[in-house]
Amino acid sequence: MLLFCVQHVVAGSPALRKLQSCRLTRVQTSLDDDRELIDRVLPTVVKVHSASCSPNLSLPWLTQPVEEKTGTGFLVGAKEILTTAHVLSHSATISVELPAQSKHNSRRMFPARVVTVAEECDLALISVDDENFWQHVSIRLGLQVSKKIPRPSEEINVVRAAPGGIESGGYVSKAVVNAIDVREYLHGGSSVLTLEIAGPRFLPGVSGAPVVRGAQVVGMIHQRSAEDEFLAHAVPGVIIQKFLEDYEAHGKYKGLYTLPITHQKMENESLRRSMGMNSLETGILITGFRYECAAMRRIACGDVLLEVDGVRIANDGTISLRDEGERVYFDYLAALRPPEYELPLRILRDGGEMEVSVTTSRSERTLPLLATVDRSPPYVIYGGLVFTILTYPYLRQWDEKWPENLLRAERQAAFRLRKAEIVVCSAVLRDKVNLGYDNLEHRVVEKVNNVKVTGIMHLYHLIQKTEGTYVRFLMQDDLVVVFSKEAADKSERRVLGQYRIPNATNLPET
Repeated sequence: MLLFCVQHVVAGSPALRKLQSCRLTRVQTSLDDDRELIDRVLPTVVKVHSASCSPNLSLPWLTQPVEEKTGTGFLVGAKEILTTAHVLSHSATISVELPAQSKHNSRRMFPARVVTVAEECDLALISVDDENFWQHVSIRLGLQVSKKIPRPSEEINVVRAAPGGIESGGYVSKAVVNAIDVREYLHGGSSVLTLEIAGPRFLPGVSGAPVVRGAQVVGMIHQRSAEDEFLAHAVPGVIIQKFLEDYEAHGKYKGLYTLPITHQKMENESLRRSMGMNSLETGILITGFRYECAAMRRIACGDVLLEVDGVRIANDGTISLRDEGERVYFDYLAALRPPEYELPLRILRDGGEMEVSVTTSRSERTLPLLATVDRSPPYVIYGGLVFTILTYPYLRQWDEKWPENLLRAERQAAFRLRKAEIVVCSAVLRDKVNLGYDNLEHRVVEKVNNVKVTGIMHLYHLIQKTEGTYVRFLMQDDLVVVFSKEAADKSERRVLGQYRIPNATNLPET
């Protein structure tokens, strides 16, 4: 079971008072309360099961114990079911349970397969090939997803599948939209527009539950709070619709777009005046770029970004979502734009305003996510050292307390080639060949034989092409590791046998 953590609610805050009010009035809707929900929504909601074999990221040839995961899904199209990506991550098997109000009301399970996945916004489409499943499901009842964002304090319903058919609880629970903001999705590590939902107890298995208003989907629960069982986060309908439209047009998810700048808030009056801003101007100071991009040819460090697509940016980097005081991070304006969209900007440069346009770019990651549905980590074992690539899940092993050296490596990765990988030594398998090499775990490999390493395949080829007597590694913080090539080559069979490892390498196909 995946439990995702969200922010603490500060004592005495409006959010806490609203949550307490919601707790006092929370109810589970009676099945006779809303005929439209019963007739239109409940028959579309299914239970999703998966058996997950997650890899051991430090010892990548091993897997974690099998984990049984349960989530919710709902019909959105012709034989397609929307659910969360994290429920399917590293799944060996996926199955779907018939809707509680299907024509054949039972707990019969059907094998399912992944159609497409959007890891960054924790969305996935699955389908069932067995026609017997669809004979018991009314395909025409696929739910409509609305792009309209609900307002704070607006009442909505969360619909969740439950075991044992409708008698044991196909849940329709009242809730309220507590907040709307751009926040990190813990599965994908990306910052995306989010609905914070307050209401009933959000129990395990709620991930994938549709958030509905009337009979339209306005969101989908994707993570619940570890600190408060009455709070959960939902992917808003506008993000879901982008995912579905990409799949319909391209057969896969194309991703969210961004203006890849780093910036500084300009809430200090002296800072604003020093940049030539008048009392009516607001904006943010561009301090750099997250990676190389076309925008670097139009805007520069030291520019003040005043407007994006005609929308004024506040000194704290937020924009107005609607005319009712709701504010979100400005990059939301770029996220949903189509590919190669020319995004108009108004900037202040050397005291003068000017208008430029930049091409939106696909959100790039300085670290790969690792395709969690069907990919295992690559690795190379040499001299008893285990080398793999630095990924977002690798860092997640430490929760938010990332090792400082890996955090430095992640920050320094921004201007490396986009397809370059950061290679780390994830473990040392003790053997006489590596005697005396301590404290190498989780260190970045900078060079092999004085050649800068650009990826795991590159590291492997550099080792194999060594012509001299020694193989020399330069590690992070200028640590030097040297192996006799003859001794290290001979140690391979011994090390693999001692540690019962099937292969010395697991490399991506080229």
